[in-house]
Amino acid sequence: DGTLLAFTGSNDGFVSVWYDQSGNGNNATQVTAFNQPKLVSSGVVIEQNSKPTLFFNPVTIDTFAFNSTLSLGTTHSLFMTHYTTRNISVILGNTSPVANMNNDSTKFTYNASGVFGQSAAGAWMLGQQYIHSVTRGGSLAVNVWSNGNTITMPWLSSNASFTPSTIGGRSSSVLPYGGNIQEMIIYPTDETSNQLAIETDINTHYTIY
Repeated sequence: DGTLLAFTGSNDGFVSVWYDQSGNGNNATQVTAFNQPKLVSSGVVIEQNSKPTLFFNPVTIDTFAFNSTLSLGTTHSLFMTHYTTRNISVILGNTSPVANMNNDSTKFTYNASGVFGQSAAGAWMLGQQYIHSVTRGGSLAVNVWSNGNTITMPWLSSNASFTPSTIGGRSSSVLPYGGNIQEMIIYPTDETSNQLAIETDINTHYTIY
């Protein structure tokens, strides 16, 4: 609405708090200025597909930490909108990953303990925007979508709960994310039946695919 640029002027603008919109108050924060994602560059709002976005710089290792670890259990759903510029990086992480799930063709990784990202170089195509969705109904069965297309994951090694603690890396310095993140929706419920509707709403707003 103009307030942001009135505040930054021709300078850069960085984000110290990504506010939880659910009403639960579990904000994601970064108190160290050097590690804060950028929202304004030289007086211009950073955009992806003509919509504002946060830029995470893997060089400065930009990360957010939730006020408290999200203990979602084995039933949960994730919807994330992002544009990747760095190989082998984690969007949503935890310091102690277990229960890796990999897809050999896309190198996509979902770790039940709280890591959502790439497992090898070239995992996600660099320079392409994605909506990645994951739903899990309390068992080893997990559903994963990439821009509306189902990804078949070969295995999940344990029935661990999902406990993410950081946005933009596995931890404050491990596998930092590089690129833009616009939206992150986390449910403590299985939203498989609503996945298409949720993803359609996201795509209508951001025009990703």
